[in-house]
Formats: sequence, C-alpha cells, structure tokens
Amino acid sequence: MRFLIISDPARNDFYGYLLPGLQRKGEVFLLWDYAKKYANVSVDTIPPGVTILYWNQFSTPFQLLKKIKPDRILFFEILDLWQIPLVIACHHFKITCFFVDHGVGNKVEVMKERFKENPPLYKKLIFFLKKSLTATKKILKSQGFFFSAAKFLDKASCSRYFKLLFYLRFYSPIEALSKLKFRERTPHYAILFNKNNIEPFIFYNEIERENIFTDGVPFFDKYFVQRLEVGSHIVFIEHPYLEESILKWDSKFHEEIARSLEQFAKKNQLKLVVKLHPRSDINNWLRYNLDSDYIVIKQKEDITKEIQSAKIILGYSSTLMNVFIQLKKNIVLLGWHPDPMIFGDDLSKTGLCHVSYSIEDLFTKFSEWQSVNLAEKNTNLYLDFLYNYNYPLDGKATERVINAILVNEAP
Repeated sequence: MRFLIISDPARNDFYGYLLPGLQRKGEVFLLWDYAKKYANVSVDTIPPGVTILYWNQFSTPFQLLKKIKPDRILFFEILDLWQIPLVIACHHFKITCFFVDHGVGNKVEVMKERFKENPPLYKKLIFFLKKSLTATKKILKSQGFFFSAAKFLDKASCSRYFKLLFYLRFYSPIEALSKLKFRERTPHYAILFNKNNIEPFIFYNEIERENIFTDGVPFFDKYFVQRLEVGSHIVFIEHPYLEESILKWDSKFHEEIARSLEQFAKKNQLKLVVKLHPRSDINNWLRYNLDSDYIVIKQKEDITKEIQSAKIILGYSSTLMNVFIQLKKNIVLLGWHPDPMIFGDDLSKTGLCHVSYSIEDLFTKFSEWQSVNLAEKNTNLYLDFLYNYNYPLDGKATERVINAILVNEAP
C-alpha cells in the first residue's frame, strides 16, 4: 500500500507513532512544504524510509493523485489552499482519506474565544501584500491548485468553496471554515481519539458520526503502566509563549518564572525537570545558567519515566496535562501569565487537578498540593473524565488507529 501523510516532517510527535505500522504495510510519503528551499526540516531529521514531497511538484490535485497513486491519505491539518482541494479530489476519485487528530482538542467555547486572537484586518492586508511581492509564484500556483478542484463540486458546495478564498483573508482559518461547511472538504473519516474532540471537530467540519473513530489516544500508549511509582522530583511542562509573542509574555517575565523555579527547587532540595515544548528555544533557558543540581532542562529527550514517577507535575493547559490526569498524577494547572489566566481548557473544573494563577503559590501552597492527589481522591469524577478523554486506556490505541486506517475504504 502507499500512504501519503500531510504533516510537517519536523513534527514527528504528530505522526511518528504511525510509521512502524504503516511501513510494515508499504511505502510512506510526507507532504507539507511548498518547495525544498522553504522546508523547515533538515535531512538528518527525516524519518528513515520516508519520501519527502513538495506542493510545487504538482499543478493540480488530480496530477498529485495520478503521480503518487496513494491508497490512503492522512491529513493532520486541512486549513489551506493546497490541503482543501486535495480532500475534494479524494472524494471525487474515491481515494480513502482521513483526518487524524494530534491532541486533545479545546472545547467549542475555547475555540470561539481564540477567534479574538485573529490579527486586525489592516495587519492581515499588509502581510498579504508583502507576501504577494515576495512569493507571487507560490500564491499563483496555490490558487491554480485550488481552482482546479472546483469542477468536482456541485453548485451549492462550489459557492461555499470560492467564498473560502475571501473568508480566509478576513477570518482565522477555523472561523472561516466554521462559516462555510460542506461535506466534500472534510475527509471520509476522522480519527479523533476521544469523545471530547467530536464537538470541536464538527463545529467547523461536516461529517457523519459513524465515520468518526474515538478509541483512545495513541501517543498516550507509552505512558500506560499497570502501576506507577512515585519519586521525589517535580516536572514543569513549559510552553513557547515567549517565542510566539502571545499573552504579553516578554523576556523579563520568562526569566522571573525560571528564577522562581530555581529558587523553589533549592529551598525544598528538590530536583525539578523542565520539559520544553518542541517550538521553544532552549537558549532562552540556557542563558540563565540555572543550577544544574536542581534544574534539569530537557526538550528532545524522552522523559516518560520522569513523568510516570513525578511527585507533582506543573503545567499549562495542554494535551500532556490531560494524559497526566488520566495517569492519576498529582497535577497543578498553571495560569502563570503576565495577566493571570487559564489559556486553553480549564482542566481544574474537572475537580481532578489543582490550579495556580501565581508563581508565588509554589512557596505558599506546595504542601497543600503535595498532600492531596485530586485524581485519586475523586474516583467518580476520574472515571467520567477517562470515558470522555481516553477510553479505553489500555496501551493499545495505536493498534486501533492503524487498523482503522487499513480496513476502512472510501464510500
């Protein structure tokens, strides 16, 4: 079989768990960047045995399908003028395609709140004009690719399809898509991992419920063990707020967080593991020369064992925090921002984790956090949470995802 994955090659954390199973069945291709010169991944990071493709190699979705002859296409994102027409072509030519989630999605209310982050129109127009001057060929080619798929649509869907060109200029991608739903631009099947992800997905997509799979989160399989041992160290799950210039983060606030963690670890004679996000710049942490006897900075390393045995895990709202609750770890959800808030799903509302809005809480509430593990204490709340977010939790979700990809055919 031939599998085409539409995902950033650098984000192995999105698709890496699929590769062993898919490569045992055939060839795997990765398609993401427009051209090789724009690629954000080096040769040594490309997964072995995977062929990298670029959008500029193809003039139309039909040409792409004819040349690659994929049996399955896996989309990890369907937001631009390349991905959307390819999905439409898959429907027309009955090439089985899937949307594969890569996390535990935000609730619809959170998604709507994030629409407010859409830059002002004048900034988007300035960006578009600059891009038009520097990447005219790329823009023209993407629009040609986009228009070529219109012939596969009926009149009603075609009208929504063309409107997308303008809506994507004025709105964020998710908001634009939520206003212009039609079945042909959503893959045949959606692998969403859990029931919580269904409502956010159908908020901006049209798909039959029976074509949605929610049989567990595969990249949580590695964390599954029958019994967890608890050590004496703490783990801090970092996010790239500074690098992405959001939520008013600046270098001063970033350093304040880092220095406070160091001070706390020293005061309590604890080892504190800082796990950096893949998009974070590790140099932003190394420049502080934090005491390595107490602070350990890790980014690409596998910290599964440290997570499983951590006494307490401090972290911002994310997919990882979700799985740590499932493991019944003692969690503190963080709202440590210049303007204190929970950015993303407020998991503290589940009653299964603590919450903190100030770094000062480390010094005043740590004993309280340490003494009560809410995920272990509130059994019924925990079972409800597990049912909605990762059921069944048995370490076999990857097998179920691979099987769904292999056995399901385009209607």
